[in-house]
Amino acid sequence: MAGRVPSSPIGLYGGGLISRLDKLPADIELNASVTFPLNPGVPPPPVAVDPKSAQPGLASTQAPQQASQPGPVTFSNTYQDEGLQHWDVSIGVPVNAISALSYSSTDGVVSTKQVSRLNAYGLFDIYPWATDVGNPPAFGYPHIVLGLPLSGQVFNKPFFGAGGVVGFQSLPWIGKFLNTAIPLRLNFYGGVVYNKEFRPATLSVGSPASPAAVSNDLRGVRVWKGQFGIEFSITDVASKLKAATSKNSNTSSPTTKGN
Repeated sequence: MAGRVPSSPIGLYGGGLISRLDKLPADIELNASVTFPLNPGVPPPPVAVDPKSAQPGLASTQAPQQASQPGPVTFSNTYQDEGLQHWDVSIGVPVNAISALSYSSTDGVVSTKQVSRLNAYGLFDIYPWATDVGNPPAFGYPHIVLGLPLSGQVFNKPFFGAGGVVGFQSLPWIGKFLNTAIPLRLNFYGGVVYNKEFRPATLSVGSPASPAAVSNDLRGVRVWKGQFGIEFSITDVASKLKAATSKNSNTSSPTTKGN
């Protein structure tokens, strides 16, 4: 377009040393305001002229369109510096339920029915090789997972397993999509539940027995049951909530801590 002055891009880079971090984990919060220099070759915007003050006999002309100058830009972000950890706590959501037979007396005889239970677990993760819990690698070493259900008779269903070999949210192709769809870091785990089932010691299915007789004959038996699911790190959840709270606070009361 005639009269348009081409603008040239401006690249702005910066860096600095962050010191005096007493201990980890630590969240590094950066708030900055950047004022760009004028684009070379771009004149300042034309001064508006009041038509009433223009001299008679002079034709009114429209100034050519000028390239825009960059305005100030603000920047705010929080960087997590968690360090490497050897342990973590998380919430486990099993995918498959644990099934067992329940014994009772129906019409005066011993009967059974299939009962399935699906309990969320509180998990304790042990990392023999220290890892970044908040931002795990795409491929890492497995870690030990121990847990108890969050409801019911918790010591009747302890869990033993492993997890965290593949960090799907850190993969180069699908990681960005998963992080957008699921803002929390997730890991897959699998193992066994040392389930305690109650079975009759002397009675069998179809034997005549009253409800009290069946109840008194039940004995606890431990059996191994396979289970797998998805776990969410409590450390990651707390860190995300802290970052969101800090961001909302900065939005409502903006401050500048660095340039």
